[in-house]
Amino acid sequence: EVFGRTLETAFPLDDMRAAGWEISPWERGADGAATLRLQQDYSGEEELQARITELVGPTNMLRDVEVLRDRGFFRSHDELSIVADLTAPGAGIYRFGMPDYEAPLADMRFVLENVVDLAALAQLPGFEHVDPEMVDGILAESGRFFSQEFAPLNRVGDTQHSRRAEDGTVTTPEGFVRAYRRYVDAGWQGVPFPAEYGGGGFPWLIAIAIQEMMTAANMAFSLCPLLTQGAIDMLLHYGSEEQREVYLPRMVTGEWTGTMNLTEPQAGSDVGALTTRAVPADDGTWRINGQKIFITYGEHDLADTIVHLVLARVPTAPPGTKGISCFIVPKFLVNEDGSLGERNALECVSIEQKMGINASPTCVMAYDGAVGYLIGEPNQGMRYMFKMMNN
Repeated sequence: EVFGRTLETAFPLDDMRAAGWEISPWERGADGAATLRLQQDYSGEEELQARITELVGPTNMLRDVEVLRDRGFFRSHDELSIVADLTAPGAGIYRFGMPDYEAPLADMRFVLENVVDLAALAQLPGFEHVDPEMVDGILAESGRFFSQEFAPLNRVGDTQHSRRAEDGTVTTPEGFVRAYRRYVDAGWQGVPFPAEYGGGGFPWLIAIAIQEMMTAANMAFSLCPLLTQGAIDMLLHYGSEEQREVYLPRMVTGEWTGTMNLTEPQAGSDVGALTTRAVPADDGTWRINGQKIFITYGEHDLADTIVHLVLARVPTAPPGTKGISCFIVPKFLVNEDGSLGERNALECVSIEQKMGINASPTCVMAYDGAVGYLIGEPNQGMRYMFKMMNN
């Protein structure tokens, strides 16, 4: 019995469990399908081929063994997916195959041990907890996570896209919100950041390996966490102590996300031509007015709020890139107790129509007297933003 439908399988799952297969619960998919994942370690190709043949032999899926072999499936450790179409009259199994993405853990392990010298890195102050065995486990688990949670969403992302409503809100493709919450719960966002803000305190080397797996599994999805990590890095270096205390703990967890706001319709590669203005207010904050384009994940439904890092000019700014300052402009203002307050005066006015990566909302953002907070010193914004871009 699977989500109200009766499925008949030609192989007994109880016998497979007894034979050492790890079998996940059935998961409902976005396309009216249910997926069952099976996993087992093997000593070699012959044993794996024999087990798969034994598994699919009584069914009409025997031909898929050849397909799997052609795709390089027979390795020492792999996962099978059995997918049942719950919308079909017979609710029969229609696909039997391998995951969309498999992390190159052996290659990563070789680089870490023979090229980078991870063991020596673990001797540096603050990284004493970074032993190779622990790193091996972290990378294996992150590879499994992105293979199971992010990679299956590529197709639904390409078909549904992120969609903007008339009120300016943006809805990501089905399954994105759930996968992002699992990403937050697992703590992957905070791996390279200081423990004082809730991070794992690992070197960026480990975070870059995790980023590679996340991006390879689902590029469109990965852009949101990647930008947030860059924003965190910039605020760690140039934000005030108060700004770090207010924003970093929940950006490090991933509960809040970050963006980079540089480009304007008349200021692309010539960023110095930007005209977004920042006017000081009596309370020490600033009022931001202007429009930004190509803002990746400028609006979405994955997180409670979005922390926009916006380049703008103060009234006394010199021309060109030497007169650019950087501001925190949150989607929702933050109350003194850390809770989210009223909506700020900013809006996603449209989403770019692109040839690809359509699950990632590329937004045109309008700031109409939005409350902003100056980062560091005036006219130093390009230097600060390069920290985020280089990250």
